[in-house]
Amino acid sequence: MFLYNHHIGRTAGTTLGYILERNYGEGYLNIGKAEMSKYLGKVPLVDFSHHQINSDELNSIIDNCGKFPKCISSHYISIHNGVTSLRKRFKDFKMITFLRDPMPRVISHYFALRKKYLYLEELPAHIKYDYRNDINNWIRNNEYVSSKYGWINYCKSRQTYYFDNNYNLDKAIHRMQNDFWFVGIVERFEEGLLLLKDQFKKLGKDLNIMYIQQAHVPRSQQEINQFVTPEAVKKLQDMNDLDRQLYEAAKQIFDEKVKNYNGDLKTDLRQFMLKLNAWRFYHQVVPNKIKRFSGFYRALKNKFNS
Repeated sequence: MFLYNHHIGRTAGTTLGYILERNYGEGYLNIGKAEMSKYLGKVPLVDFSHHQINSDELNSIIDNCGKFPKCISSHYISIHNGVTSLRKRFKDFKMITFLRDPMPRVISHYFALRKKYLYLEELPAHIKYDYRNDINNWIRNNEYVSSKYGWINYCKSRQTYYFDNNYNLDKAIHRMQNDFWFVGIVERFEEGLLLLKDQFKKLGKDLNIMYIQQAHVPRSQQEINQFVTPEAVKKLQDMNDLDRQLYEAAKQIFDEKVKNYNGDLKTDLRQFMLKLNAWRFYHQVVPNKIKRFSGFYRALKNKFNS
């Protein structure tokens, strides 16, 4: 089975990639900016990953990356023609993705970019309106780069765009319903992992779903209240109406998976959370304590040996 994770920005895709890499090891390939630069000579801008690779470009990366992948994750593979190439190339091809409530997703995107540029003295040329302390300027800047450079306006229904580049909602929903082996919901991430593990199990395969959260951008309620103004919320709600409808369709797909789950999902979820918390404690806290103790021991040893 070949697995493709269609990674939509700010939808826990990096965390899902962490899980997949732990399971597939050398068979996991994340196609990001580094791979595109190395094998294609193209580097999409950080803010605007408007370049989606086509079938020829995708095959070139796979042919030259030095390993035969069993699982690929990427922002940059076009759902229209890139995926067609994967279907032709790999047998038993399956696609997965996670979607997120549109407003938390787009606000998370803003704070991620704000954090990236917050302490720069000089902003990149494409940032005409300094949005680091004004989310309304972020909306204006997206409109500016969309108009000036023809880039995607990522304040506008980004998730729908990832399913259909022409923002055709019916086609986007159809692809999500018919082309994807699994569609998860970020707001029910752990449930989704159990459902995904169950689907692997039905194929006679195992999926280790323990994880440490990746690419998290912390922000306080005070920051949200300060930057996310009612005016901006209204604008972003209007701009993400297609994503709202897509998200509602995704929730229906998710609920159908819940009905077909092989077991007691509530019980399994409670047990999984207990195991996950213990696993995280061991992998995050214990190694750090060991490192601190080892450092203290070495310093003490050096002191008495000097």
